[in-house]
Amino acid sequence: MLVSYVDDNAIAGDEAAIEDTLKGLNEHRLTYTRESFTDYLSCEVIFNDEETKAWIGQPHMVKKLKKEFWEEVKGMKTYEIPGTPNQGLVRVKDGEQGLDSESHSRYRTGVGMLLYMLKTRPDLANAIRKTYCHIIGNQFADCLPNNAEEAVKLLLLLRKTNAPLCIYELIMRWHFIYMQRVQRHQRVSELLHYKSRQSLYNYLFLRYHMDKDKYNIETNFTVPGTAAKVKVIHHDAVALFESLLTDPQINNKDYLFFDNDPFAPPPSNIPIISDINTGLAYTETYKKLITKPGKQILLPVILYIDGAATGLFVDLNITAVKFTFGIFN
Repeated sequence: MLVSYVDDNAIAGDEAAIEDTLKGLNEHRLTYTRESFTDYLSCEVIFNDEETKAWIGQPHMVKKLKKEFWEEVKGMKTYEIPGTPNQGLVRVKDGEQGLDSESHSRYRTGVGMLLYMLKTRPDLANAIRKTYCHIIGNQFADCLPNNAEEAVKLLLLLRKTNAPLCIYELIMRWHFIYMQRVQRHQRVSELLHYKSRQSLYNYLFLRYHMDKDKYNIETNFTVPGTAAKVKVIHHDAVALFESLLTDPQINNKDYLFFDNDPFAPPPSNIPIISDINTGLAYTETYKKLITKPGKQILLPVILYIDGAATGLFVDLNITAVKFTFGIFN
């Protein structure tokens, strides 16, 4: 890659290709050799001791900005968003009082210095781009903050207290107003650290491999013997298996393997019947199904239910079927 700006140039890429390019430029006397590289586009270049990495900065511009504007801005509030939400800026109409010529000139000077620094500082430019994409594109999965766990805990607390989950937004708004992170006339959705209930749902569905098309499937059918038409909510079994196997709450100590090895076969002699993998059903099934030791794992599926079906003269809920795997303690 060759970057050229007036009389400043930079080359990056394969070392052999760089040498070949420089050789061609030298033949036409278009280059000269410098022992050190400390300046590029009026930016200071600092290398590490091994000269394998470099940092570009503008300390002179930073000093100039502080000298010119620090006394005016040092006491101002620091915002987390580019501007006040829902506030429009319009041109001053004829006859209205606007900025005086001196303030207008200083404003243009400060904005010009910041724009120049932004365009010549890739680290600043990337930070601004990330902020813009987060606000405009609502890229939750790419910018997940550390407080997402606390937001999930709030939803769990609401569920345990039988409170409606819709008050999540009201509690979050009260929190940000109390912490002076947002004004009462502002919307909390403009804050970088705010995550709506739907954003959390979308992230959790993605994290736990819960495809929306495979969960909460509605099926209408007629109950035999009663002629009652009911709507049953069920889930895709394969999706449930995948979600349980990839659950991040499961740790190494939660698995039930012989010698802590998932491929280890059952011992030839098991004197005590305790866990599911010590019974005759497990050991005999292992001998029959596991034909490639070291590549296959026996996965028992344990189903259990404790409920009752509806009858002609009763109104009982149908308890959902639950399951777990025999590889867990």
